[in-house]
Amino acid sequence: MKSRSRITSLFAVILLAVIVLPALGRDVTTVQGRVYDVEHVAVSHADVRLLQLDKVVSVTTTKQDGTFSFKKTPCGVYAIEVSAPGFKTKRLHDVRVLPISATTPNTIV
Repeated sequence: MKSRSRITSLFAVILLAVIVLPALGRDVTTVQGRVYDVEHVAVSHADVRLLQLDKVVSVTTTKQDGTFSFKKTPCGVYAIEVSAPGFKTKRLHDVRVLPISATTPNTIV
């Protein structure tokens, strides 16, 4: 196992599936992803925040395998911010949540 002190402080976030669910006349989705370090090792227990217009709209924590999800997210443009002990906070801007039932392109930061 490699020491975190040897790992660069960048996170990589891959956004995965977007699933459309009708609710109250609006399209909502589940935004799922994975947080890992530059050596592609999953980062567990990282805090993940979903922001819209710099306002936190939802917060979650990554699982042991680095995965996270935000359920029932209205379509729109968001930022995702990730923080964990031993790493610098990373923000992914302009995350577009669209009303489609397809996988979004992978985004690595």
